[in-house]
Amino acid sequence: MQELKARERGAAASTAPRPSLLRRTGRALAPLPWLAPSLALIAIVVLWPVIEMVRTSLQKISSSGVTLGYRGGGNYTDLFGEDDLVPVVLRTLLWVAGVVVITMVLSLALGQLLNARFPGRRVVRWAVIVPWAASVLMTALIWKWMLDNYSGLVNRVLLDLHVIDEPVNWLAHPGQAMLWMMWVAVFVSLPFTSFVILAGLQTIPADVYEAARVDGAGHLRTYLAITLPLLRPRSSSRRSST
Repeated sequence: MQELKARERGAAASTAPRPSLLRRTGRALAPLPWLAPSLALIAIVVLWPVIEMVRTSLQKISSSGVTLGYRGGGNYTDLFGEDDLVPVVLRTLLWVAGVVVITMVLSLALGQLLNARFPGRRVVRWAVIVPWAASVLMTALIWKWMLDNYSGLVNRVLLDLHVIDEPVNWLAHPGQAMLWMMWVAVFVSLPFTSFVILAGLQTIPADVYEAARVDGAGHLRTYLAITLPLLRPRSSSRRSST
């Protein structure tokens, strides 16, 4: 009897009218009005500059910024013919790797600190987010003033601590200037990545750490076996399996 009812339900479901193509299309496009502002912002801020950059790279432009006509791939031919191309690319890779690695290491430590309980934690969190909320141009100008060899704060502090004997023009030497610019990039990126890691730390259940302590795991073992794996992004299939 139950098998007969199941067959009848299956037959009724198979003979039920399917939604028309127009209705399915309407359902698929229903979220579009809600996504339109974000899509328009992405198109203006991200896609249009990329298109304009590619278009400009195919033009012949004078040093004063005047477009002299279409040049095709001549700019790319000149670029790959430059002797300084390889050193510039290597310095760029060094910049990216250094900034990313240093930012992630410091963010992991800072996120762990901000996740701990201590007096004035909320004030410290607000203070950490300030460099990210401030304008990048303003931050760059402040650091340029701080690194000034005459009136800069960095030289003043190092002189008072007797680390250096005379003021140093930090931005006059390519190696030193690159290290300081990498530090400024880390300084600007650190708050955002720290708060992202802090948000991930707050999603880790406390009973997992309690179980690790009961099993006798130390701080380093707990951090490597629990904290870091749970901070990694998990795929939807892995979530569904758990």
